[in-house]
Amino acid sequence: ASADGRRDFDAAVAAAFDRRDSVQNLIHENLQSAADSEVEQARRDVDRQIKNARRRLSALLLFATVLGFSVTFSLARSIGGPIRNVVGALRALRGGNFHERLPISGNDEFSDMALAFNQTAEELQRLTVTRAFLDDIQRSLADGVFVVDGDFKVQSLNRASMTLLGMAEPDVEGQPLNRFLKFPGGDPWVPELRANSRLECSLTGASGVSRPVLCSLEPLSGEEQGNARYVCTITDITGLKEAEQA
Repeated sequence: ASADGRRDFDAAVAAAFDRRDSVQNLIHENLQSAADSEVEQARRDVDRQIKNARRRLSALLLFATVLGFSVTFSLARSIGGPIRNVVGALRALRGGNFHERLPISGNDEFSDMALAFNQTAEELQRLTVTRAFLDDIQRSLADGVFVVDGDFKVQSLNRASMTLLGMAEPDVEGQPLNRFLKFPGGDPWVPELRANSRLECSLTGASGVSRPVLCSLEPLSGEEQGNARYVCTITDITGLKEAEQA
């Protein structure tokens, strides 16, 4: 009896261990399946988030690209127009059209540029008109007028001077003034001419015949240091001398 009881006990214990192993295996399989399912779900969630992030990034890049093109196009239009206006105005100014003006609108660098250009054009126009007016006056004077540089070489002369000399302007320009004017005291003649408002001297032209003239020399105002120019005015007094001798 005790041997049979021992065998039954051992069988019961073995059966209990078998059931325990079966339960452990079942629990392990269920846990592994649940873990795999959780891991797979997590992986899907991560993949979905990555895809969403990529879509949002692509949309942002597309928006930034479109915005960049729009800004560049707007800047090109806003800058290109004024620059073309300035270039056109400068070409007109170079061509001698001092009436050209740039429109001024706003309060930016282009407005400052337009204002500076307009002021420069106005000043050039005024100086050009003044120079043309003075040239007309000089050409119409009955007295001879020479404009000489600091070395007293002829830069320009009026029509009366050419008539008195019997020479054209290109033949006189660049020549020293004392080639045509002879002073009683000889050289140096400049200090004497500066010291006297009107000095009698003789003018010799292309014919080689000398005629008496009254001569004066005045510096041009507004000339820079080292670039001095002078105006020499001569008046023919041949008739006066002939009347004195009669």
